Amino acid sequence: METSTLLELQVQPRAVVLAQKPYSPPLGARRGKTRLDFNENTVGFPWAYAKGAVADDYTTYPEYEALIVTLAAHLGVAPEALMLTNGSDEALMVLPNTFIEPKVSKALCCQPTFPIVPHYLTLAEAQLTQISLNADLTYPLEAIGAALQAAQASGEPYRLVVLANPDNPTGATLPKEQVLAWCQQHPHTLFVVDEAYVQFMPQGSSVLPQVAHTPNLVVTQTFSKVWGLAGLRLGYVVGHPQVIDWLKRVRSPYSVNTHAVQCALALLEKAPLVQQATQEAMERKASLIAALESRGLQVKSQAANFFLLNLGLNAEPFGRFAAQHGVLVRSMAGRGPLLEGLVRISVGTEGEHQLLLQVLDAFFERSALVFDLDDTLIDTTQSFDAVVALLVRRHSDVPLGLQELHNLRAEGGFNDDWDATVALLARRGKTLSYDEVKAEGQALYLKMASAVEEWRLPSEHLQALAQRYRLFLFTGRARVELDTIWGEALSPLFEAIYCSDDIAGLAKKPAPDYLHHITQTHGLHAPTCWYVGNSVDDMAAANAAGYQALGVVTTFSEAALQQAGAAVTLPCPQHLLESFACPPLPTTHV
Repeated sequence: METSTLLELQVQPRAVVLAQKPYSPPLGARRGKTRLDFNENTVGFPWAYAKGAVADDYTTYPEYEALIVTLAAHLGVAPEALMLTNGSDEALMVLPNTFIEPKVSKALCCQPTFPIVPHYLTLAEAQLTQISLNADLTYPLEAIGAALQAAQASGEPYRLVVLANPDNPTGATLPKEQVLAWCQQHPHTLFVVDEAYVQFMPQGSSVLPQVAHTPNLVVTQTFSKVWGLAGLRLGYVVGHPQVIDWLKRVRSPYSVNTHAVQCALALLEKAPLVQQATQEAMERKASLIAALESRGLQVKSQAANFFLLNLGLNAEPFGRFAAQHGVLVRSMAGRGPLLEGLVRISVGTEGEHQLLLQVLDAFFERSALVFDLDDTLIDTTQSFDAVVALLVRRHSDVPLGLQELHNLRAEGGFNDDWDATVALLARRGKTLSYDEVKAEGQALYLKMASAVEEWRLPSEHLQALAQRYRLFLFTGRARVELDTIWGEALSPLFEAIYCSDDIAGLAKKPAPDYLHHITQTHGLHAPTCWYVGNSVDDMAAANAAGYQALGVVTTFSEAALQQAGAAVTLPCPQHLLESFACPPLPTTHV
């Protein structure tokens, strides 16, 4: 690689780096000689080495010259423009420690991205700007450009900009022309492009060949991905020779081990085979994505040997379930709002893909959404609540207060409205038996309910959820109260419906008895099931049964549901489709 004479290097490292002289250990030509110069144990302990290993591989400091020359030729760059690193991770650590003046220099990266990028920039005490990717997980080119322009106009340009192409974990890609334009427009900024996955992109996507003509451009690549040496930790940096010289003053001189060097040399001799294997991996990726999409699942795939599977609230439960069955995938939970509900899946062998699909199918077979009914799916504020108020007025001198029924339910243990009525009357000094209240209350309810109750969640949403999940209903209602008013509408939507008086001996909510029964009877795996309800008793029953508790904020506040044990809360039932990554049913036109 010839250094361009058209552009001069205008980026400067930290002052302390400029003052340092690089440590220059020998890179080769020491083996086979009497090595008394580097304080090595020249004998070592051959009994501890791998079978067939050469003792010099262990007792001699690593020698890099042969790999640097071979790799430079493979990349089409000059040896002095190349530095080996312990994976690309080391490069991403050394760069900010070389160029960032702590608490002074400004740096920019995107979010989400490879977490080690903002991690090392923060440790170097950069004034860090993180720009969010677009909602579709593509790079916000205009926002990046505007930030660069504003910083330059202020007289304090960014010292470092670190971007991945493709990005991990999103697969977002950067147009090569845009990166090069930014380099031209902002000569005092060093642009670092991490190309750990670039070999999975179409040929010609890398900006590495342009480093020779772009002194403020640095590229990091790795042997961990395409080359299959993740365990040996080998990467490299390509940049202007002066930039490489500065980096060498900061890096550890022997961070790359001998076996990594030997394997890389062997792989470079067979580079066409590696390229062929890469193409085959991308073909398997396409096949796996097709199999997932045929199951109605949403996949976000851009470049690289991975993709994102949208499972919504089941991202983490599926990750745990898959791990229990020997398949490791990566939930993106906690990585920011753009990644919530997504699972990153890497390309494997055909056999590994088949096992993944088997585990995924088993997950959906053993998972379920179990719904409460009243004020979760159906609005009962004008029916059951009105009946309770009427009964209290009939049998006592003290009418029901505005929040009194709500507050009683918040105490827990009063999910059954007839239990609640008995308690309210008792607190007024009136004693009625449960059976008396139930008989009178049911008669009133059955007269008025059909005229005042309505869906809180459109039935079409339940039909869409049923395309992917097994659906069950467990309500605190008595069977007659459900069948008379809603039985015909609800029965087709659920695999099974359970009312509180269906099975003798099973306790009502907040006891978990019915949820345990559903789990055992229908072959479910409780930790991957959700109980969707609106009350503190619903949350208590879910947790006691080992279910995930999902609270919809229809009658209780988010805080009250969370305090009662809700793992997740939704402002209304209409958010369920999005939360479980289920597309709505297609609209039919007459």
